[in-house]
Amino acid sequence: MRGWSIVMLAAASVASAGPRTTVAIGAVDLGPGVPTYLQPTLRSQIVGGLAAAAYDVKSDVPRGELATCRDGDCIARVGHALDVDQIVFASITAAGESRVIDMRLYDAHGTQLATLHEVCDLCGESELLDHVGLSASALRARAVEPPHERRRSKVPGFVAITAGTVVLGVGIALVALDGRGSCSAGDMPVYPDPGAVIRYPDPTNHAAYVCRDLYATGGLGIGGITLGVAGIALGVGLIVRARAHDTVQVTPTPGGATIGMTLSW
Repeated sequence: MRGWSIVMLAAASVASAGPRTTVAIGAVDLGPGVPTYLQPTLRSQIVGGLAAAAYDVKSDVPRGELATCRDGDCIARVGHALDVDQIVFASITAAGESRVIDMRLYDAHGTQLATLHEVCDLCGESELLDHVGLSASALRARAVEPPHERRRSKVPGFVAITAGTVVLGVGIALVALDGRGSCSAGDMPVYPDPGAVIRYPDPTNHAAYVCRDLYATGGLGIGGITLGVAGIALGVGLIVRARAHDTVQVTPTPGGATIGMTLSW
């Protein structure tokens, strides 16, 4: 009961986020060693688990050739025929004294949203029924935020901050360099360029001089500083946005629940 109470709390939070999602059970397959008379009860347990996860469970089942559909393009046809948002396929197989529970959740277009693999060790019929119900409840939590599709990474933010810091440093250096000489010592133009700084090695002989042109880097430096600050601000924004998608996930387990922190990097 403690596990189910946690499931109900998680379901309430999901339900409050928006309208209820409709779901149907595409198939419940039993492998050798799993009594076939359990199939109606196992299906009922899956329905109860999905309902506890705030799904609106439809009782319709695929018929005709769609009854054999398990994967591929036919899943979209199952979703259309049943007029639901999502479809669940489950299989229960025997492995010695254990029972293996596999569930797959698809949307109505045939895209896989989540998978679940559970092993019930030394599993009797009552334990199997409990496991199946809890697994069905946990399936929605796994579909809320698929790890490779919706999780935002902080890496672009760190890259933007690093690049912005480099550009900012270059901009500051260019501003500091503005107005300083640029020509190598020993240049002796016949006519100094306008704005050049003249240095006479021998103050008494103005016929010999060296010319150092002035750097005009102020505008470029200011532009670099502006871009650098903008890059740093963009990076901070990307990191804050990614952190907003760090989540705490509660997964029901027999007799309780496991809590996991999802961090995006």
